[in-house]
Amino acid sequence: MKYPNRPTRSRSGGFSITEMVVSATILVILGAGIAQSGGALRGAVTGGQSSDVLMGDAVDAMEVIRLDLKSSGFVGVYPHTFLNGNAATGFDIHDHTPATKHAGDSEIAAGPDREIIFLRPADADANGVPDVDGAGALVWDGQEFSYVRVDDANGTPVLERRIDGVTDRVLARNVERVTFETQADDGTVPAQAVRVTLHMRHQVPGGSVQRYFAQSMVKLRNE
Repeated sequence: MKYPNRPTRSRSGGFSITEMVVSATILVILGAGIAQSGGALRGAVTGGQSSDVLMGDAVDAMEVIRLDLKSSGFVGVYPHTFLNGNAATGFDIHDHTPATKHAGDSEIAAGPDREIIFLRPADADANGVPDVDGAGALVWDGQEFSYVRVDDANGTPVLERRIDGVTDRVLARNVERVTFETQADDGTVPAQAVRVTLHMRHQVPGGSVQRYFAQSMVKLRNE
Protein backbone atom coordinates (compact mmCIF):
# COMPACT_ATOMS: atom_id res chain seq x y z
CA MET A 1 0.00 0.00 0.00
CA LYS A 2 1.28 3.35 -0.92
CA TYR A 3 0.87 6.33 1.32
CA PRO A 4 0.74 9.85 0.04
CA ASN A 5 3.94 11.78 0.44
CA ARG A 6 3.95 13.92 3.59
CA PRO A 7 4.42 17.59 2.89
CA THR A 8 7.85 18.87 3.72
CA ARG A 9 8.64 22.43 4.97
CA SER A 10 10.58 24.44 2.52
CA ARG A 11 13.63 26.22 4.04
CA SER A 12 12.72 29.27 1.99
CA GLY A 13 9.17 29.38 3.29
CA GLY A 14 9.98 31.19 6.60
CA PHE A 15 10.88 30.27 10.20
CA SER A 16 9.41 27.59 12.41
CA ILE A 17 7.74 28.55 15.68
CA THR A 18 10.75 27.22 17.62
CA GLU A 19 13.15 29.38 15.63
CA MET A 20 10.96 32.44 16.17
CA VAL A 21 10.86 31.86 19.93
CA VAL A 22 14.63 31.46 20.09
CA SER A 23 15.15 34.62 18.04
CA ALA A 24 12.76 36.61 20.23
CA THR A 25 14.57 35.42 23.36
CA ILE A 26 17.92 36.53 21.98
CA LEU A 27 16.52 39.94 21.11
CA VAL A 28 15.15 40.37 24.63
CA ILE A 29 18.53 39.48 26.15
CA LEU A 30 20.36 41.86 23.81
CA GLY A 31 17.85 44.62 24.52
CA ALA A 32 18.30 44.23 28.28
CA GLY A 33 22.07 44.39 27.90
CA ILE A 34 21.89 47.53 25.79
CA ALA A 35 19.50 49.19 28.26
CA GLN A 36 21.80 48.32 31.16
CA SER A 37 24.83 49.68 29.31
CA GLY A 38 22.92 52.85 28.44
CA GLY A 39 21.94 53.33 32.08
CA ALA A 40 25.54 52.92 33.20
CA LEU A 41 26.67 55.41 30.56
CA ARG A 42 24.06 57.96 31.63
CA GLY A 43 25.20 57.51 35.23
CA ALA A 44 28.81 58.07 34.27
CA VAL A 45 27.93 61.20 32.30
CA THR A 46 25.79 62.54 35.16
CA GLY A 47 28.57 61.83 37.64
CA GLY A 48 31.12 63.59 35.45
CA GLN A 49 28.90 66.63 35.05
CA SER A 50 28.32 66.76 38.82
CA SER A 51 32.07 66.60 39.49
CA ASP A 52 32.68 69.44 37.02
CA VAL A 53 30.03 71.57 38.73
CA LEU A 54 31.57 70.92 42.16
CA MET A 55 34.99 71.90 40.91
CA GLY A 56 33.69 75.04 39.19
CA ASP A 57 31.75 76.14 42.28
CA ALA A 58 34.75 75.58 44.53
CA VAL A 59 37.12 77.50 42.24
CA ASP A 60 34.71 80.42 41.88
CA ALA A 61 34.00 80.58 45.61
CA MET A 62 37.69 80.41 46.47
CA GLU A 63 38.45 83.32 44.15
CA VAL A 64 35.81 85.54 45.82
CA ILE A 65 37.10 84.58 49.28
CA ARG A 66 40.71 85.18 48.27
CA LEU A 67 39.97 88.68 46.98
CA ASP A 68 37.91 89.51 50.07
CA LEU A 69 40.54 88.36 52.55
CA LYS A 70 43.44 89.81 50.57
CA SER A 71 41.91 93.27 51.07
CA SER A 72 41.34 92.59 54.77
CA GLY A 73 43.90 92.62 57.54
CA PHE A 74 44.85 91.67 61.07
CA VAL A 75 43.46 94.54 63.11
CA GLY A 76 42.44 94.30 66.76
CA VAL A 77 40.35 91.14 67.31
CA TYR A 78 39.96 90.56 63.57
CA PRO A 79 39.93 88.22 61.84
CA HIS A 80 37.95 86.14 64.32
CA THR A 81 37.41 82.42 63.66
CA PHE A 82 34.81 80.24 65.36
CA LEU A 83 33.55 76.65 65.29
CA ASN A 84 30.24 75.27 64.02
CA GLY A 85 28.21 78.47 64.08
CA ASN A 86 29.08 79.37 67.67
CA ALA A 87 30.73 82.80 67.56
CA ALA A 88 32.26 84.26 70.73
CA THR A 89 30.63 86.81 73.00
CA GLY A 90 30.48 90.13 71.19
CA PHE A 91 29.93 88.43 67.83
CA ASP A 92 26.43 87.16 68.61
CA ILE A 93 24.92 88.37 65.32
CA HIS A 94 27.07 85.77 63.57
CA ASP A 95 25.73 82.80 65.55
CA HIS A 96 23.75 80.32 63.45
CA THR A 97 22.54 76.73 63.37
CA PRO A 98 25.32 74.46 62.04
CA ALA A 99 24.70 72.98 58.60
CA THR A 100 23.93 69.27 58.24
CA LYS A 101 26.82 66.85 57.80
CA HIS A 102 26.43 64.09 55.20
CA ALA A 103 29.98 62.75 55.13
CA GLY A 104 30.79 59.55 57.00
CA ASP A 105 32.68 59.74 60.28
CA SER A 106 35.87 58.45 58.64
CA GLU A 107 35.89 61.23 56.01
CA ILE A 108 37.92 64.38 56.65
CA ALA A 109 34.93 66.40 55.42
CA ALA A 110 33.03 65.22 58.50
CA GLY A 111 35.20 67.43 60.74
CA PRO A 112 34.04 70.71 62.28
CA ASP A 113 33.55 73.90 60.33
CA ARG A 114 35.75 76.85 61.27
CA GLU A 115 34.16 80.05 60.02
CA ILE A 116 35.49 83.59 59.95
CA ILE A 117 34.56 87.21 60.69
CA PHE A 118 36.73 89.97 59.24
CA LEU A 119 36.84 93.67 58.36
CA ARG A 120 37.40 95.34 55.01
CA PRO A 121 38.88 98.77 54.33
CA ALA A 122 36.39 101.61 54.02
CA ASP A 123 35.74 103.11 50.58
CA ALA A 124 33.40 106.02 51.24
CA ASP A 125 33.56 107.41 47.70
CA ALA A 126 33.23 103.94 46.11
CA ASN A 127 36.18 104.57 43.80
CA GLY A 128 37.75 101.19 44.49
CA VAL A 129 40.62 102.72 46.49
CA PRO A 130 40.70 102.07 50.27
CA ASP A 131 40.32 105.16 52.45
CA VAL A 132 43.23 106.33 54.60
CA ASP A 133 43.36 108.76 57.50
CA GLY A 134 45.59 111.84 57.89
CA ALA A 135 48.47 109.64 59.00
CA GLY A 136 48.18 107.41 55.96
CA ALA A 137 46.71 104.47 57.90
CA LEU A 138 43.86 102.44 56.48
CA VAL A 139 40.36 103.29 57.64
CA TRP A 140 38.39 100.11 58.33
CA ASP A 141 34.73 99.71 57.45
CA GLY A 142 32.45 99.45 60.47
CA GLN A 143 30.63 96.46 58.95
CA GLU A 144 31.62 92.90 59.88
CA PHE A 145 31.93 90.46 57.00
CA SER A 146 31.74 86.70 57.48
CA TYR A 147 31.72 83.37 55.66
CA VAL A 148 29.49 80.68 57.10
CA ARG A 149 28.18 77.25 56.08
CA VAL A 150 24.42 76.81 56.53
CA ASP A 151 21.55 74.74 55.13
CA ASP A 152 19.36 76.39 52.51
CA ALA A 153 15.57 75.99 52.36
CA ASN A 154 15.99 72.61 50.62
CA GLY A 155 18.42 71.28 53.20
CA THR A 156 21.46 71.65 50.93
CA PRO A 157 24.60 72.91 52.72
CA VAL A 158 25.75 76.18 51.16
CA LEU A 159 28.54 78.68 51.77
CA GLU A 160 27.24 82.20 52.42
CA ARG A 161 28.94 85.57 52.54
CA ARG A 162 27.27 87.72 55.19
CA ILE A 163 27.46 91.36 56.24
CA ASP A 164 26.65 92.03 59.89
CA GLY A 165 25.02 88.60 60.09
CA VAL A 166 22.74 89.13 57.07
CA THR A 167 23.16 87.03 53.92
CA ASP A 168 24.81 88.99 51.12
CA ARG A 169 25.17 86.15 48.63
CA VAL A 170 25.53 82.37 48.27
CA LEU A 171 28.96 81.45 46.95
CA ALA A 172 28.59 77.70 46.49
CA ARG A 173 26.25 74.78 47.07
CA ASN A 174 27.06 71.27 48.35
CA VAL A 175 29.82 72.56 50.63
CA GLU A 176 30.34 69.76 53.13
CA ARG A 177 32.98 71.51 55.23
CA VAL A 178 34.76 74.87 55.35
CA THR A 179 37.71 75.95 57.47
CA PHE A 180 39.45 79.30 57.88
CA GLU A 181 42.61 78.99 59.97
CA THR A 182 45.04 81.60 61.23
CA GLN A 183 48.33 80.98 63.01
CA ALA A 184 46.41 81.17 66.30
CA ASP A 185 44.35 78.17 65.15
CA ASP A 186 47.21 76.17 63.63
CA GLY A 187 50.89 76.99 64.11
CA THR A 188 51.71 75.78 60.59
CA VAL A 189 49.83 78.74 59.08
CA PRO A 190 52.21 81.66 58.32
CA ALA A 191 51.83 84.92 60.22
CA GLN A 192 49.43 87.45 58.65
CA ALA A 193 47.83 84.71 56.56
CA VAL A 194 44.63 82.67 56.51
CA ARG A 195 44.42 79.12 55.19
CA VAL A 196 41.07 78.45 53.50
CA THR A 197 39.84 74.91 52.84
CA LEU A 198 36.67 73.82 51.05
CA HIS A 199 35.33 70.27 50.96
CA MET A 200 32.64 69.75 48.33
CA ARG A 201 30.35 66.70 48.34
CA HIS A 202 27.32 65.77 46.25
CA GLN A 203 25.38 62.51 45.94
CA VAL A 204 24.15 61.98 42.38
CA PRO A 205 21.16 59.86 41.27
CA GLY A 206 22.08 56.23 41.58
CA GLY A 207 23.89 56.65 44.89
CA SER A 208 27.43 57.56 43.82
CA VAL A 209 29.13 60.42 45.66
CA GLN A 210 31.19 63.13 43.97
CA ARG A 211 33.83 64.96 46.03
CA TYR A 212 36.16 67.89 45.46
CA PHE A 213 38.76 69.53 47.69
CA ALA A 214 40.23 73.03 47.34
CA GLN A 215 42.70 74.93 49.53
CA SER A 216 44.39 78.32 49.38
CA MET A 217 46.75 80.31 51.61
CA VAL A 218 45.81 84.01 51.58
CA LYS A 219 48.15 86.76 52.75
CA LEU A 220 46.25 89.59 54.46
CA ARG A 221 47.20 93.22 54.80
CA ASN A 222 49.41 94.04 57.78
CA GLU A 223 47.74 95.57 60.78
